[in-house]
Formats: sequence, structure tokens, C-alpha cells
Amino acid sequence: MATLLGGLMGVVLTLLARNAQDVVPGLQQWARATWLVFVSAILFALRDLLPVAMSVTLANAMLIFALLLYLQGSSLYFQVRMRWAGWLVWCGLCLVGLSWYAQVEPSFRWRMAFVLPAMGSIMGAHAWLFWRQPGSSLGRRFTVLTLSAMTLVFALRWVHALLWAQDDGHLFAPEGVQSVYMSSYTVLLLLITVGFVLLASERMREVFEFQATHDMLTGAFNRRAVLDRLTQELARSQRYQGVFSVLMLDLDHFKHVNDRYGHQVGDDVLKRFVQRIGKILRPNDTLGRLGGEEFLVLLPETSPAAAQATAERILLAVAQDGEALPVCTASIGVTSWLPQDISVDDIVARADRAMYTAKGNGRNRVECA
Repeated sequence: MATLLGGLMGVVLTLLARNAQDVVPGLQQWARATWLVFVSAILFALRDLLPVAMSVTLANAMLIFALLLYLQGSSLYFQVRMRWAGWLVWCGLCLVGLSWYAQVEPSFRWRMAFVLPAMGSIMGAHAWLFWRQPGSSLGRRFTVLTLSAMTLVFALRWVHALLWAQDDGHLFAPEGVQSVYMSSYTVLLLLITVGFVLLASERMREVFEFQATHDMLTGAFNRRAVLDRLTQELARSQRYQGVFSVLMLDLDHFKHVNDRYGHQVGDDVLKRFVQRIGKILRPNDTLGRLGGEEFLVLLPETSPAAAQATAERILLAVAQDGEALPVCTASIGVTSWLPQDISVDDIVARADRAMYTAKGNGRNRVECA
């Protein structure tokens, strides 16, 4: 039953990997590892029909490599480098000891004594990887708990193997400690794969939510999202009589950049433009792309004078050396909320007029309205 459930989880992760491998890094490694666990479980189950080299040595080697693949998948998920060389040397040494006591001097006790440190250390490192990551989503909490529990199970079983002789035992021996170990191992391994499914689902939801509110080229908020924020800020100011400002920005002669250098360079200029503005804005400010080369900046709790100063800093940052990209200046229109403003259209239209005034007065300048 555990083997069949493991295969089912392999199917689930494989289907997720086929549809979301670009969205969820590490998902392919989790899926492959789950299939390796499934195959190793079959080899373990056929221990009376297969030679020891397959049912013990190969099965354990596949299981250890599957745990390493799980760790690699999580490292990719969190964008952390995994040191394969050290792990392969350590696990290789443990497998040498396992092979010796499986085929040369058969001893179940010492096989456990060699294979459990490899598995336990991988699980411990895996749990530590999750523990030191920021955030406390359900998937992360669930997975770190199951990984920690699995590490504890391996450690306790290893201590038992060293302290109590059991040379006449085997993996599926109907003996109390071994039964508890196998049951815990099976359930926790299935729960770990459930944790990976939760993590993949959470990442996919995050990506879809980001795509729904952000411009995919530049990473700025899209038109709908920035106007929604502007609507919320207008409602807040109308209620509490606060002040906020809006900047309307348009890159000068951007069509010339596309025509001369190509659209790929034009896209890079837009991305650089957003990056430079992002370094100037405060955390609670909002930068949105309205379309093409036109952007809007919402500055909450910002007076007209402070908004103009921010626009001037943006102007200087945008006009800096192109860093292998063509320099492209901007025209900026600045306006602030007035008590007579009924809707966001009033504010956007006023900022838009100021921006076109800046273009009419020679571009690469700030105009206020």
C-alpha cells in the first residue's frame, strides 16, 4: 500500500512538473526522487526473489540518491547552492560499508548502522535548509516538521542498531522496534512528498497573483493594479483629508530606440528605467506601467514640493550613462490631490497634461500642475 501511494505521489509531482517546471524550480527533482523511492520500495519488497546486490545494495543506493535529489530540489526552490561532491563522497563511504555487510559479512545490524547515518544526515541538512529560510507558509512549516521528524526517526533507529544486537533481523521483521521504524519511515516519507506538493502549489499561487498585478516585462505594477491603488489612496485622502501626489512619466523618443536598436534593446531600456526608479522610491510608493513607455508613480502622504523633488531625482537617475544601453531621458508631470477631485480620472488627466507640457517645453524636464 505504501509503495502504491508513493507511486501515486510520483504521478502527482510529475504532472505538476510538466505543467509548472518553469514556475516552480526544483519540482522536476522532487518528481524524479519520488519515482526513485517508488522503485527502491519495489526492490525492498522483492527481497526474497532478487539477489542481495539488488534488493539491498541497489535499493538502498537508489533511496539515498532519491533523498539527495529531494535536497537538490529544495535547494533549487530556495535558490541555494548544493555541494554535491561532499554528499557523494559521504554517501559513497556509507554504501561501501553497507555493501560489505550485505554481501561479504551479512549483518542486518551493521547494514543499518552504515545506511542510517547517510539518510539521517541528508534529512537533517534538508530540515535545516527549510528552517533557515524566511517566511512561515503552511507548506514550509509542514515540510520542516516532517523532515525533522524523519531525521529523528533515523537517529533513534541508528542508536538502537548500535546498542542492541539484531543480526538475525531483516527490514520487514515483525519485531516491535523495526515495525515502528518502518511505519514511521513510510508515513513520514509520504508526508514529505505532500509537503512538496503544498510548496509547489504555494509557489504557483504566488506567481499567478504576481502575474495578475504586475507587468511581466518590467516587474512594475500593471495598469489595473496601480489604478486600483490610486483609487484606494483617493478614498483615504477624501476621508482623512490627507495629501498624496502622482507622477506621470513618459520616456522621450522611445520609438526611435526601438526603430534604431530593435525591440529587445527597447525592452532592456524599459527594465533599466524601472530598476533605477525603484531605487529612488520609498517602500510604500507604487510604480505602475500604464502601457508602452508610459508609467505612473503614486506617492502617498507626499506634498507637491516633495513630489517635485522626487521627480527631479528620477530625472537625474534616468539620464545617467546607459551602461551599454542607449540613454533615454524622460518627461515627468507632477500633480497632487485636490479636495475637488472626484475620481482618479481627474488626477491622472491633470498629471498627463503636465507631462505633455514637459514634452512641449523640450522634454527631459519636470512640470507641475
